[in-house]
Amino acid sequence: MTMFRSGRRCFTLAGILMLLLAAAHTIGFFAPHPMTPAESTLFAAMGTLKEDMGSMHPSIKDVYYCLALTMTVLYAALGIIILVLSASREISDAFLRRISWINLFWVTAFTIVGYYYQIPPPFISGIILDVAVLCHIFLPGGN
Repeated sequence: MTMFRSGRRCFTLAGILMLLLAAAHTIGFFAPHPMTPAESTLFAAMGTLKEDMGSMHPSIKDVYYCLALTMTVLYAALGIIILVLSASREISDAFLRRISWINLFWVTAFTIVGYYYQIPPPFISGIILDVAVLCHIFLPGGN
């Protein structure tokens, strides 16, 4: 298989990790957990506060869930794009390395945001993903 040959393995691994992170994010976000009274109060308030966005009036709770699911969709889409590129015989290893530099930039920014806001899942998953991207860029032959 093209995507698992030398020069593409770490790139492929990054795509697989993105798909796993999309799944883990969704499962973790929607997993049932007992709410504290403070959380219940907060979510009730988020549900009643509406934002005027022209013809739409979502609650802050709607915005919260939309942003969470947007992350899932984005990670899944990027993972699929990476796997499709990695599997393509028409795409050179040098081009994939350039894509990895782009991935390094956005994943590192994502990781910094997770660190800044003290949210462990994006911080930790960003580090893991950055390692795969760095391996593709710097290991001889892109492994």
